[in-house]
Amino acid sequence: MKGIDISSYQGNNINFNSVKADGIEAVIVKATESTTYTNMYFDSHTQGVINAGLKLGFYHFFRGNGIAEADYFCNTIAPYKDKMTIKPVIDVEVLVADINNQVLAFINRVKERLGVDCAIYSGAYFAGDYLTDNRLTQYAFWIAHYGVASNQVAKRGIWSNIDIAGHQYSSEGSVSGISGNVDM
Repeated sequence: MKGIDISSYQGNNINFNSVKADGIEAVIVKATESTTYTNMYFDSHTQGVINAGLKLGFYHFFRGNGIAEADYFCNTIAPYKDKMTIKPVIDVEVLVADINNQVLAFINRVKERLGVDCAIYSGAYFAGDYLTDNRLTQYAFWIAHYGVASNQVAKRGIWSNIDIAGHQYSSEGSVSGISGNVDM
């Protein structure tokens, strides 16, 4: 499946019908970060994805406070829960205290609140070095590793023998209907 993720960085003038016509099947919208930031275009991005008939998912950029951040994320995406066709994603790119337990707390709280498992997104090297608790491997893993084919991603540490759920291979993609770069 060919997909992209978007945030406020892409602005509010996305033509989602053009995105779909360009072969994109799925869009994962940044919803929240930490406990105070909501993507200013969250609702309009989400409605655009829905109206264009694209598969819809949401991600949260994690800053280290598992349960509080999960509650904030769940409160934000709850109105669209029945429209999600992709698991919610926790984006883990910043080293924080007790990272593994905090990520698990986030995932467990989302499951408790929304009844769905999360996927984990992280860079190949970051995940290998810091996401080291074997309990994390039971969740889908979306890996960022630029400039390599999906069968060449650097799966390290506990992730070495798992199948990846997704591969973000570029942050400089070009898609019809979006001005500027987009994560592919």
